[in-house]
Amino acid sequence: MARKQHATMADVAKKAGVGVTTVSYVLRNIKNSGWSISEQTRQRVQEAAREVNYQPNAAARALATNKTGYIGFLLSDEVGDGLANHYFAQQLAGAEQVARERGFGLSVNRYNFTHIDKVVLPDQVGKRSVDGLILTGHVCKAAVIRLTEFGIPCVSIGDAFEHEGLVPSVIHDFAKGLHQAVTHLAKLGHRRISWCRLKNDSGSDRIWAQLTKLIKQDTLLNHCQLKDRLVDNANEADGICVFDQWHQQETQSRETAMILGGSMILPFMQKLQMHGMQCPDDISLISGIDHPNFEYGFPAITAIDHHCDTLGQLAADTLIDHLDKKTKLNPLISPVPTTLVIRGSCGECVR
Repeated sequence: MARKQHATMADVAKKAGVGVTTVSYVLRNIKNSGWSISEQTRQRVQEAAREVNYQPNAAARALATNKTGYIGFLLSDEVGDGLANHYFAQQLAGAEQVARERGFGLSVNRYNFTHIDKVVLPDQVGKRSVDGLILTGHVCKAAVIRLTEFGIPCVSIGDAFEHEGLVPSVIHDFAKGLHQAVTHLAKLGHRRISWCRLKNDSGSDRIWAQLTKLIKQDTLLNHCQLKDRLVDNANEADGICVFDQWHQQETQSRETAMILGGSMILPFMQKLQMHGMQCPDDISLISGIDHPNFEYGFPAITAIDHHCDTLGQLAADTLIDHLDKKTKLNPLISPVPTTLVIRGSCGECVR
């Protein structure tokens, strides 16, 4: 069977009744070439390209522009479950959507960016088979320095505290999201509230400092006793450990509400039920990150939505704008707001 021939610029030119050079300038959106092309001609060329189903050849574009037409999405090995983690899968979905809409391919890989002695530059960087990189997961400052020294444009998602000012960092405003969660609990009458956060983590420390400052400035929360419970990994085992610690306390000294990591909350609730207790009757719970399954639980879980797809979209847009020479890479990017999704795991405080 003969292979289907792809339409060429010559086919578009013949259909539109113009020269190939005119087609090239129109489809590449070149307007300051000294080649005068009327708006009517531009529209005719674009319509002809649609009619013959013209698709740009990536290899030819790379030769003409010295660009590959691909960007890289690199996820740190520090994320144990990789793209099975909903948080990062949504980032990838957002980045892929923007890349596709703007005519770029997306190359996805995982690398160890945690320790300077283990940092290995990805093959895509060495061979320059990608035009820029989106970095996500925990990426150490040393790795970012090595990548920027290599001369490849980078945008990171999160970890702005680790390498602030080196590359643009797209982040969510988690401190304000936590403040919104604490405010919601306070309105339900809760006074003893805790947030389970990572210990020995600079990002967690910074968010805790921001949160405590916001609460001190909020007169409605003057009576709240907010404390932080430090955990190792914010995983399922930590959820069980936190429950055991909470359950061993005297009833009158226990928190009546808690904000936990998304992987911790279900094990905590299971242990709660095993001991004959219920959420939210005995404790109100909020997940620090939302998940599609949380709305189907019993009770459905109140959660902070980080809009991870938006983080990926903004990272890809920022990088591609720079590659298209529309903007410089500005390290200052406004944080993406979070949203508190209120469901059934929070109730009025009864003690």
